[in-house]
Amino acid sequence: MLYMSSQNHQELPTDTLFSLSDHHRVCVPKVIDKNGVMEAVMWDKNMPTSTNEWGIKEPLSEAYISPENIDTVVVPLLCFDTAGHRVGFGKGYYDRFLERCSKEVKTVGLSYFEPVDNITDVETTDVPLDIVITPKNIYRF
Repeated sequence: MLYMSSQNHQELPTDTLFSLSDHHRVCVPKVIDKNGVMEAVMWDKNMPTSTNEWGIKEPLSEAYISPENIDTVVVPLLCFDTAGHRVGFGKGYYDRFLERCSKEVKTVGLSYFEPVDNITDVETTDVPLDIVITPKNIYRF
């Protein structure tokens, strides 16, 4: 699962990662409601998209796939710490979605920046990352 990066959020671009769809099934997130529900939609390079109220591009399609069938989720973030905790955009969509995924799902964060020492406001519902890729390093947790 790849997110469609947003310049509004200064996220690391994911555009080139969509070439993975040449050899793998790729899905993208779609916000369903303001209560934190997000689903995964099968991605197609010709699929119509729209920009939601937060400035995030998402599919118009409702070709949902079950979260249990996803092997890897690339997660957007603002920052992360040396334990793999991340600060996202504050709505909890990814944490709720990841709770519905298989226990074997791999979570990958992309960051412009290196980790901070410690994020202090980690909630019990926060799902830590397995890997974070920065321009200089790859961190495994």
